[in-house]
Amino acid sequence: MYVKKRQGVQSVRDKLNEDLDRKRMFEEQDRINKEAKRESIRQMAAKGRAKVQQFGQNKIGISKADQKERTEQEKRLIYKYEKEAQNLEATEEALI
Repeated sequence: MYVKKRQGVQSVRDKLNEDLDRKRMFEEQDRINKEAKRESIRQMAAKGRAKVQQFGQNKIGISKADQKERTEQEKRLIYKYEKEAQNLEATEEALI
């Protein structure tokens, strides 16, 4: 009888140990999965920040190029109107 009780207790203890081992294994796997998910989120955030920064740099470059183009256009228009004004003055002088 004592031996049967002892075997029963040992059997319960073995099951508990197996359950604990299984629980530890699941917890470890869960921890690994969560860490992988965190790393994935970090990488996505880093990519997002890099893209935003790159967009900002591109926008600055485009803005500078756009500004330069506008300045050149304004210079051409000023030159054109000054030349036209000089021609009109010359024509007016010729008429007088």
